[in-house]
Amino acid sequence: MKDLEKLSQQEKERIIKIRERIKKLTEEIQNKKENLSAQILDIKPQINSTGVVSPSFFSEVQNMLLETIKKGYETILQEKEKIIQKLQKEIEDIMLKYEQLKTTQEQQIAKVSALSLQQDKSLLELLKKITELEIENKNLKEKIETISKEEKYLKETSKQDKIDYVISHMKLLTTFMNECLRYFRNPIGIIDEAFNLVKDEIDGHPSYRKIEVVQKEIYKIRDIIRTASERLKPPSTINLQKVDLKSIISFVLNKFEKEISFKNVEVSQEVFSSDKDLMVEADFQILSDIVSEVIQNSLESFFQLTNNKIIIKLLSSELSKKIVIEDNGCGIPEHLLPKVFELFFTTKFEQGHFGIGLFKAFWYIKLFNGKIDISSVFNKGTAVTLEFPVVD
Repeated sequence: MKDLEKLSQQEKERIIKIRERIKKLTEEIQNKKENLSAQILDIKPQINSTGVVSPSFFSEVQNMLLETIKKGYETILQEKEKIIQKLQKEIEDIMLKYEQLKTTQEQQIAKVSALSLQQDKSLLELLKKITELEIENKNLKEKIETISKEEKYLKETSKQDKIDYVISHMKLLTTFMNECLRYFRNPIGIIDEAFNLVKDEIDGHPSYRKIEVVQKEIYKIRDIIRTASERLKPPSTINLQKVDLKSIISFVLNKFEKEISFKNVEVSQEVFSSDKDLMVEADFQILSDIVSEVIQNSLESFFQLTNNKIIIKLLSSELSKKIVIEDNGCGIPEHLLPKVFELFFTTKFEQGHFGIGLFKAFWYIKLFNGKIDISSVFNKGTAVTLEFPVVD
């Protein structure tokens, strides 16, 4: 707009100068005409050598000159008018263009103003929406925090309920075994004493051996009840914390170092995760006992002193953390696999095992929201998988 006004002002000044020049030129022409006319009129007849000039002839010459000057002046005035008209036309065209440009610019300014006003309005609406969204976001955050607290509370409550359930289950079994031990202690003692008396009377008789076998079975019953009562006793405290699976494996392998060396077992570890991804929430001692039960079973599955292998794999994914313990021992027959977690089920009863270890592992791993799974092929080996949820 400022450039347009500057241009218009320059054109106006140029037109004023042209008009002044035309006015000055007109005045000069008029003055020259009057001076020339006066000079012609002042001419007097002169006498030459031949005689006096005729006054009538002189008057004719005078008139002729005046007529010529008049026609010349009129011609100049006509040309002047043409120039003035042309300049006027140019001035009108310039003014018209100026008005058009001015109108166009005013329209553009009006549009820009309207657009600016609309943008200001839109900006205010946007700011209003942003404020509303910030308020909603704040409310949403508060709701999320409340929900998170409630969810955490529910998780903790659920976790505690699960712990209470497992511990109460183990306490019940322990109480039952203690009652059995107390109830059968006297009868077993009486039967054992009776057998000893009979054995003294029939020493050397063929029935002596049979009585010894029965007596040993009675001892086994007593030992099973006593061992179950001791091993099923739940821990007095459970300390749930973040535990590194690698440290659990190192602790357990160090515990079985002598037996591993004695049986010439090759133990290898395969880690499929970074250290920070192998953290689970558990009680260190209880989880170590669970892994120890699995390692113990693997070591007892070897019946030779060559080519014995245990492979321990540590895996991590977005959904879970796993310990997989594989061995190439004797394996478990397929039809017995569904029973391996049952209390008192064992395939090694003659070796002094009573089927308590895997039963404990099955129940205690529930304390950590974990689970245990076994796959096996008879005479080829067994794989035990301990799976844990991802730590928040």
